[in-house]
Amino acid sequence: MPGHTRRVIVLLVVAFVLGATLGAVAGASGTPYRRQDWRHWVTAPGECLNTRARVLLRDAALVPARTPCGPVVGVWRDPYTGAAVTVAGELDVDHLVPLKAAHESGAAAWSRADKERYANDLGYRWHLIAVSASANREKGAKGPDAWRPARREFWCQYGQAWAAVKFTWGLSATDAERSAVRELVATC
Repeated sequence: MPGHTRRVIVLLVVAFVLGATLGAVAGASGTPYRRQDWRHWVTAPGECLNTRARVLLRDAALVPARTPCGPVVGVWRDPYTGAAVTVAGELDVDHLVPLKAAHESGAAAWSRADKERYANDLGYRWHLIAVSASANREKGAKGPDAWRPARREFWCQYGQAWAAVKFTWGLSATDAERSAVRELVATC
């Protein structure tokens, strides 16, 4: 990781752990979470590659077979488990900070357009990641205080990414989340 990028991540983690926010709204608004409010896997006009396909192509170690609109088989390394996956259909694209967690951390008040931007954001490498479907389902909407990747070698990156996404999007965090992120980044 280039020095500048590393310094930015460290600053984001420190700010997150200390409780700084970028205008976060604390807690849920009372609005129930509805996954359909978060339009995801969008396709740009005139293209067939949706967000999911773009993440699978980006994260593939090897993609020998694909349709015009995305990969079919290849080799992906699940960062959560370390397992190699060779069939695209066995992968999920995980929102590292789940949509429901974002909703409960202040995003309930966002417009549908902002929710769509969050659900499809490819601007930060670790916001959306290809992982095995089983690991993603095990994680569900849990935060780092309730779930951690089975692969300990990814804990540092997971903690840094959690803090970076939450801070960048102005989402609130619980004391338990902050404590968990401190523990995760202590493994760096």
